[in-house]
Amino acid sequence: MSEHLFPKYHVRPPAGYMNDPNGPILVGDVAHLYYQYRPTLDLASPVLWGHVTSTDLVHWDYHRPAIAPHPQLGDRGGCWSGNTVLDDSSLVRAFYSGNVTGEPLQRTLMATSSDGGYSFASPREVVESPAEAENIEVLRDPFVWHDGPTWRMALGAGTSDETAMVRLYESDDLETWAYAGPLLRMPRTRTDGWDSGAMWECPQILVVDGQLVALVGSWSPTEGIMNVLSVAAPDPKDGPEVKASAVHLVDHGPNFYAASALGQSPYGPLVWGWATEGRSPEWCLEDGWSGMLTLPRAVSLRPDGALSSAPLAQMSTLRVEQTGQDVPGSLHGLGAQFELLLTPLSTVAGDACILRLHFGQDEYLELCVDYGANSVTIDREHASNDARADGGVITLTDLGELRSADGIVGFVDGSILELFLPDGRVATTRFYPTNPPPWSLELTGHEQPQVRVWELTSSHRSPHETGGMAGTTGGGLQPSRREQASNTS
Repeated sequence: MSEHLFPKYHVRPPAGYMNDPNGPILVGDVAHLYYQYRPTLDLASPVLWGHVTSTDLVHWDYHRPAIAPHPQLGDRGGCWSGNTVLDDSSLVRAFYSGNVTGEPLQRTLMATSSDGGYSFASPREVVESPAEAENIEVLRDPFVWHDGPTWRMALGAGTSDETAMVRLYESDDLETWAYAGPLLRMPRTRTDGWDSGAMWECPQILVVDGQLVALVGSWSPTEGIMNVLSVAAPDPKDGPEVKASAVHLVDHGPNFYAASALGQSPYGPLVWGWATEGRSPEWCLEDGWSGMLTLPRAVSLRPDGALSSAPLAQMSTLRVEQTGQDVPGSLHGLGAQFELLLTPLSTVAGDACILRLHFGQDEYLELCVDYGANSVTIDREHASNDARADGGVITLTDLGELRSADGIVGFVDGSILELFLPDGRVATTRFYPTNPPPWSLELTGHEQPQVRVWELTSSHRSPHETGGMAGTTGGGLQPSRREQASNTS
């Protein structure tokens, strides 16, 4: 097993296959986060809802699965994605897609928890299948939210003519639901940056800075999963049609999918994602695990309507030493878990710098920051000597705030890099060096930003550790990194 590739502070059970995050919810001072999970890598086995909790969104306790397939009910083939809400009696209700082998569409199910979200009773079906004349070929992944006196539900869908859509349902009591028409709809559209897909799955509905925003996963039966897109909901008078100019990438890396949102928190809206694998299934099978969740991201709206993402400030509670280490030219002896910050030392236009994370001879991950061209490139062509690992070069351009004092923040955890840029863009990238730590950093180029590195420790807590969010280590709930910077400037 390639033990050095396994994450230590991202949510990831010890073994098995995990994918979509599901239903993050705050119940009192405890955050519950669920996820699609199979204890082994046998994808034919029914999926269930894994479960973690946290009092600070950084340190996580692992629990028994919260929802598992019922042998005789509508999820007997697997408990697929959905979300959770608190009803008017403060009970946690889970809405999710139930898979039944051989049925053309998944069933939309609801299950109720009477113990605060740790376990759920048997589900029941709450949404009728669309009429055959609608030509709906895919329908899944409910997302429920409260809109004034009305409960609303978004369901991802796609038609036989490759029109992706989010269907809207309404209820007064969470029990009986009526179809209210399409919320969003878009014929399959391809651009240089994204493909809207034949259907939209995992829809998430947020109110961000007063604007209703939908996050959707673009999918097709031939290409499979593609991108997570954000779409500002159109004006009702214009109807549900989505224009290409309103569509934006949520993450600019190659390994982010199935976003899951917490609409209200002390940080505002939060988003998690599934960090997909960038290596062959055979290698995953050898190691016995696949997939992890991204860090939670505080989101707001950029001027162009895209989402701006920032890490949470309490990530600093994972630092082994708060002072960190500078990288004047090189730094040796790094472990596989660390945070890095690149801060420009000048506001004058300059040349590019290159930061290489060296794993061994001829094996490195390269980050090129071009302050003159306002671009950042992540190059993983040489990140693994194993041909089963994905390569590729990812370039983000038109980064007008690249010289911001906020700097570029990166989180490395075994085989993942989450890179947060000053303008709010973020890129999730998986990499698979064959050489375990110690690793080293090397900084070259005419433009020499300040680079600081903090070693990070594990976020997995033992079950006896307790404490509410308002009293966590490091001062409890804190603003995001971006908010923290703006509040002190």
